[in-house]
Amino acid sequence: MNAHLPRSLARAAHSLLLLIGISAQAAPFRYVKGDLLACFRTEGGESDLVVNLGSVAGFEALPWGTTVVLDGVDGARLASAFPSLAALRWAVLGAHRGNTNLPQHPIQTLWISSPHPEPETPGIVWKRRSSFTQGTAASQVEAIGLGALTYGNQVPAGPANTNNAILIPSQDLNAYSVLVSSEGNLSGTFPGTVEAQTPDPFEESPSESSLIRLVPGSGTVLNSPGTVLGLFRLAPDGSLSFTAGPPLPRILSVTRIHATMRLEFTTVPGFTYQLRLAGPETLQSPLTSWALDPTTVVGSGQPASLEHPDSRDALFFVVEVLP
Repeated sequence: MNAHLPRSLARAAHSLLLLIGISAQAAPFRYVKGDLLACFRTEGGESDLVVNLGSVAGFEALPWGTTVVLDGVDGARLASAFPSLAALRWAVLGAHRGNTNLPQHPIQTLWISSPHPEPETPGIVWKRRSSFTQGTAASQVEAIGLGALTYGNQVPAGPANTNNAILIPSQDLNAYSVLVSSEGNLSGTFPGTVEAQTPDPFEESPSESSLIRLVPGSGTVLNSPGTVLGLFRLAPDGSLSFTAGPPLPRILSVTRIHATMRLEFTTVPGFTYQLRLAGPETLQSPLTSWALDPTTVVGSGQPASLEHPDSRDALFFVVEVLP
């Protein structure tokens, strides 16, 4: 028996590379409600870096599998802010506080990063809270954006204060470090740390966080999982990318029970998974032509399994992710 474990079909079939962002100009930092912020700091560091990635609407519109390289974050900009990228804390944050271009979502909707404990291992899918509860966190996210805007209007425009990125002394009242707090939980307004941390040394594997959309909940959907919109990857060279869609399922085990193959894999709540398979004779065919097992399972955030009855000695599988 052979087990071939490639990337998710949805990603493999639709991968596309784009470059997006706001080009830096000789103007002070800009922020409007509904913008997505990438925030960076180090424990005890002198300065924070806040980068405006643009409206969250642009990220929500990306087709599954699309990868965008975010030109506001790169090795040179991070190197100008921090002596090293090792042990760097970072988060991506957005909030709907009214007067935005996000009419499809109610006020107090949050977009919050969820750090992965290790690459390709999804983190917590944050839960939807009431509008009142999310409003306290949303106001803190907005304070980070408005704080950067305020500080940017107080100092000259230049390399440390462009229209899409700004360095702020970490002890300033407008600083990200002050507003996110040392625990990384938006000063206690959010029920968990929103920050990923790069390893030390930071040399090979990327640091990853999922982007979770949290529409305020009530009734039966209160405390239900938010929606995973995609995956941010901070590479050791300082580049930041975003891939739309759920994290790739990671196959944990493949076993045979008599004439039945059983695959166990990681899942994300709200997404449906099923198997495609091929024998050696069709292995080189496009993934979309591989045989499809009709059985599906809905992810819960915990490992799940799918089985396929087949007595052949050589089989190859992919796990397909459905909306």
